[in-house]
Amino acid sequence: MSVSWLLFRKSVTRSWKRLALTSAAIAVGILVLLALVSGINALNNRHARLNWGSQIQDAASNPQQQVPGASPLIASTSPPNGNDNLNLWQDKPIRAISLYATGDNSPQFPGFTTPKPGEYLLSPGLKKIVDSNSDIDLATRFGSKYVGETPKEYTTSPDMLLAVSGVSMSDQQIEASVQNHEVARMYEVTAKRKADFMFSGVLLATVMLGASILLFPVIIFLSVATQLGSAQREQRYAALRLIGATRSQITRIIALESFMASLVGVAFGVLAFFMIRDWLPNFKFNGEGFWPSDFIIMTWQYAITIGLTLGLSLLANWWGMRHVRTSPLGVSRRQTITKRPSFWRSIPLLLGLVIILFARFTSTKDAAGQSAIFAVMAGVMLVMFGLVIAGPYLTERLARLIARFTSSPETLLSSKRIAVQSGRVFRSVSGVVIALFAAGFYLTAVSGIANYEASTVANNGLSRLERNTVLMTRVTSDTLLDTLSRQPYVSSVVKAPELMGAYTVIPCSEITHYTTFTCQAEPNSYLSAVYFPSSDIDSTRVYGKDLADLKRNLQAAVPSGEMTTSSAYLLKLTDIQHLDNLRTLILSSADYPGATIDSGLYAQEPAAEPVVKELAGLTYLGLVVVLCIAVISLIVATIGGILERQRSLATLRLGGMTAAQMKRVVFTESLIPLLSASVVAAGLGVAVGYLFMQMVSATLDAVISGQLLAVLAASIGLAALGVYLVLPMLDKITRPEANQTE
Repeated sequence: MSVSWLLFRKSVTRSWKRLALTSAAIAVGILVLLALVSGINALNNRHARLNWGSQIQDAASNPQQQVPGASPLIASTSPPNGNDNLNLWQDKPIRAISLYATGDNSPQFPGFTTPKPGEYLLSPGLKKIVDSNSDIDLATRFGSKYVGETPKEYTTSPDMLLAVSGVSMSDQQIEASVQNHEVARMYEVTAKRKADFMFSGVLLATVMLGASILLFPVIIFLSVATQLGSAQREQRYAALRLIGATRSQITRIIALESFMASLVGVAFGVLAFFMIRDWLPNFKFNGEGFWPSDFIIMTWQYAITIGLTLGLSLLANWWGMRHVRTSPLGVSRRQTITKRPSFWRSIPLLLGLVIILFARFTSTKDAAGQSAIFAVMAGVMLVMFGLVIAGPYLTERLARLIARFTSSPETLLSSKRIAVQSGRVFRSVSGVVIALFAAGFYLTAVSGIANYEASTVANNGLSRLERNTVLMTRVTSDTLLDTLSRQPYVSSVVKAPELMGAYTVIPCSEITHYTTFTCQAEPNSYLSAVYFPSSDIDSTRVYGKDLADLKRNLQAAVPSGEMTTSSAYLLKLTDIQHLDNLRTLILSSADYPGATIDSGLYAQEPAAEPVVKELAGLTYLGLVVVLCIAVISLIVATIGGILERQRSLATLRLGGMTAAQMKRVVFTESLIPLLSASVVAAGLGVAVGYLFMQMVSATLDAVISGQLLAVLAASIGLAALGVYLVLPMLDKITRPEANQTE
């Protein structure tokens, strides 16, 4: 049996806690990496499933070359009736593909037969809704004969609402629609291709930045865990050198110990990923889940992820032991003296800030170009690494300043050690520092979502409709009033003509029944023209004693507008859930082409893109993970530092220092760099996030709120609490009976 393996077995029995911690750090790193890789794979696979819709849109914008003798496939991404406003289920849009094979040799999308006119296919998500809501007759919107589900390869997720309808068009309709780029005349279709990487350059940079920030505390945790107890390990290696072991043998011993601990961590990390993989498809992105197969990780991705993690572990061990030498007495010592950190360490941090400021003030506000955004991303990365590089210098300067003015013996002792060992002291808190910089940056970036959502309601005139009220416009038939009155789910309906194509005429006697308005005139003799599209709806209202008087007053208020009159209706439903009954009623009749429906309920709900809200949710989740890992890393580093200083702390105890005083010393040693660096990092994160949002978004303006500052302060407090909880071990390890051999 090799000496390395024999010593490793002995090490397991004596240092199993340290090795277990190393394995745990590796497992966390593997789990985070695999979850990140699988998530990117899932998004990329979803993008690939949209390929056929992209083909149709491309062919509509750039007509394909005609193939002699071939019958084209006519395709569009609009519903059979062409009315996107009504093609919804509740407030969720139903994606539609309309196909018409003009001949027997028309091309077909692989995997299913082009439906004939009147036939339709539904995605699994939409089929489930249709089956569970038979009273609404949703299926009549898409055709008359159901012929099956759309293949999985053409649906982005199990929740996707997609209908593929077969339609019929005359030559004149086809030609007119092709000229207007409304449909595509396709002579060639392709199978689902391997998608290009789904992210744009800017989004890719954002994702990579987020991944870097997410992984950085994991790397620090890994480094801290693998170097835990390095002083004791150095003594073991020194003893081996004393009895004849060569440096290469010591290197192999270190490598084997690190490799075995890492291998155990890899196994547990992969196992943990397999345990959560079945849960991942439930994650929502843009309002939809995923197919389980979307999260499959390729073998080469496993190999790269595991290889990089194992390599990082070996590198961390080598880096921690690189200065180990052995004196003739067999006492391990470091032959390099820690140098005082210089100002030059601050250069990367300052350079990153200069790049960000330059990009901000040389770009167009709210509309920065890709080059400016990439510059900011590079600057953020530079600031992040600059904080780690400059941390020891800033910590050392602050410690010397505190030592100069303090009158507390514990604080003086702490600050003196920090000044001498600023690099090692700061390394223990660097994970928290990066986590707080990330928290400040990303929390500031998403801080404007709540205000934006509120503004979408406040600036939407339709939100002044009552929740059960529906405004129906662009109606070309005069028979709709009687039809609506007969529906059991319609409690009341009133004709509300539209003037100038936008001003809805509402009798003052009815206005409080359907809207939240009140008339500013006699309710029985006046009419109100309401301009619902306005964000300042009250200032755009016009009154008249009758319709003719109202038209005159409106023409005077809007002299440039052409006076037109069209049919429109206000109706109140017994329950807003019947909104889809109303949509089906309108779509099932050819008498109301182009009619639109607006609901008071959905107008009063905040309207933010699902992907924006979900990315914000991911931000919160990611920051919680990062902060927890960073705090654990800080706790482990504190424990490791206490163990390595056991002899000196025991000497202080023998010299008369109480356990309480030692706790204050150690706590102050962690608190000084933690508070100072964390406040700087969080402040820089907030500032950079604020500047970034000024560059990229006119709607999501960053908000520096007390709640944001409270979250950051609570994060710092959590880190300080983690350190405080390990202090009781000082009393145990510094007792004389625990140091009899020292």
